[in-house]
Amino acid sequence: MREARLLLEARRRAPELGFCPGQAPSESARPSNRGRHRNAPVLPVRATRVQVRNSRHTLVGAVSDDVEVAGTTALNSRGPTHPPHPRSLVERYPSGRTAQLLRVYVRPEHRRHRPARAMVHPACAFAASVPGYERIYLHTDVDIPGAEGFWRGMAIEVFDARATGEHGGFGTVHFEMPLLAPGADPAQGTGPGRQPAGVM
Repeated sequence: MREARLLLEARRRAPELGFCPGQAPSESARPSNRGRHRNAPVLPVRATRVQVRNSRHTLVGAVSDDVEVAGTTALNSRGPTHPPHPRSLVERYPSGRTAQLLRVYVRPEHRRHRPARAMVHPACAFAASVPGYERIYLHTDVDIPGAEGFWRGMAIEVFDARATGEHGGFGTVHFEMPLLAPGADPAQGTGPGRQPAGVM
């Protein structure tokens, strides 16, 4: 039931990933409480990764015990495109060698439970397990409340498009996340002070 609900939500939010109906998730994990604010509630959702048609792509959802989809994110093998993104980013993050983390979304009523981090870690661990990926890239609209602080705590800024006016005047900032060795703890490889090579 949990997986069926997640697949339905996934089809609605990110149909371009090519979901395989009827397949069970290939991995489930309960996130740790490491790095949490001590007053934060215990996370009442579980991150579940769902198999998709393209073996280099994945969907991760946060599903509550009552089978409600609290949030979703996806990872695919397509880098940024120009336009709207700067040509230098397209060259730095080529499709096929770049794992792009995209569409991290958490329903407002679940945000206080912090499921976004619980979904990002399995997505990054998946990228580390797939041969051929060299980097994990993402971009976000920092005008969305909480987005900028969240990503600055997990990733390294590589380009701030607000300063150039590129990307149509949106508050877009581009980030890179560490691509760790398979099996490494993603929480140990994120945050300020961990610079990817050649930050722009």
